[in-house]
Amino acid sequence: MNRIIARSMLVLVMWLTISVVGQSTTPSTVSPEVRAAITSYLKAPTGKDADALKKALGLLHGDVALAAEALRAHETLTVAKPGTYHGIKFTSLGQTWEYSIHLPASYDGKKRFPVLVLPDHGLVSPQDGIGFWENKKGAENLILFRPVILKYQEDEKRFPNQQFFIRDEAIAQVMHDALTHLRLNYAVDCDRFVMTGLSQAGYYTYYYAVSFPDDFAGIVPESAGGLSLHAGVLALARNLKDMNVRILHVEGDQIVPYADAQTMERALKDVGGKVELITYHDSDYIGEPFPQRHPGPHHLRLKNVLEWIPNQQRTIPQTFTRVIRYPQQGNEGRWILTPPAKLTDTYTVTCSEKDGVLSIDKGSGIYLVSPEDVMAHKTFEVNGKEVGALPDLKLLLTRFKASGDPGRLAAAQISVK
Repeated sequence: MNRIIARSMLVLVMWLTISVVGQSTTPSTVSPEVRAAITSYLKAPTGKDADALKKALGLLHGDVALAAEALRAHETLTVAKPGTYHGIKFTSLGQTWEYSIHLPASYDGKKRFPVLVLPDHGLVSPQDGIGFWENKKGAENLILFRPVILKYQEDEKRFPNQQFFIRDEAIAQVMHDALTHLRLNYAVDCDRFVMTGLSQAGYYTYYYAVSFPDDFAGIVPESAGGLSLHAGVLALARNLKDMNVRILHVEGDQIVPYADAQTMERALKDVGGKVELITYHDSDYIGEPFPQRHPGPHHLRLKNVLEWIPNQQRTIPQTFTRVIRYPQQGNEGRWILTPPAKLTDTYTVTCSEKDGVLSIDKGSGIYLVSPEDVMAHKTFEVNGKEVGALPDLKLLLTRFKASGDPGRLAAAQISVK
């Protein structure tokens, strides 16, 4: 243990030295030539980007610090002005999809904004889905993002397999690709994504969150539940332990039982999660309540989401336990895990990085080393052996392009069993 502490102190000293003195190969700003090469690579279609990648790597000259700076400060791939836009294209699963986005009045492509992610509802138009939130008090400094996915859930051309679990897995993959597109194309604060959805969209708020929890600072599902929640989400509630969750539900809801909100609240509390259940009553409505008490009062929905967002910020956990069940999972924290081939192979795994000691309690995984740890020549302990992290700029660029997330840059990887 003393050796580990000593090694950690050495790494800290080295990193402080780098921060203060700098490296001769690391400029204070990224040159226009390097910036342009990075942008060209990020814009190039995946599978047809080998030449662009080669050029970018050549200009970086193996400089991890320069590459990390270039990626964190990369130019947004879409030049956009403030306003609300519908029908913008992105690709996923070999298909073209659309999304709606609202960019606040002060958006300039440089300052980064928090994002309110809005899973779509099959019966709500993009205009209404965005329109409910835009220009409301508390939303003036948010990017509103609403991919159109569920509208096509019964379209067998887009979702050939209509079996419940398989279709939802594909739906989640489209959302994953939509979020990557968002991060690469717009000036967003990746540590401040909050997601909210109502009824059907509330279920998918839960489902997306348990599938890739490290993408969100918090979620606010409202009037969500039913058989799909019990079948597709409840068993993975542990995945939300490190995320703030605020549940909204009407006690007398006759469409989605209020008991489902209580079930999720208990499940999250049982694993030590940060959860709050806000219960609505008839007296909370302005005028008469909705006949079936579904959904809750709209004015309180606005208040309980928009006033909550400023206090939410993502933290990537160093130690976590995850239930791995679906193929869209596997990028967990700073780890790559192997998703099961089928639902019956679901497994629970704990991964940890503490004071340079890497461990995994089941199977194997790959730990993704940050650029800062690579630059500091930090070593890690795996099964009692000291392991170094060899810099890999190709990994750094390709993983960033696949996620668009500067908070999880990886400049090396270490296998752990």
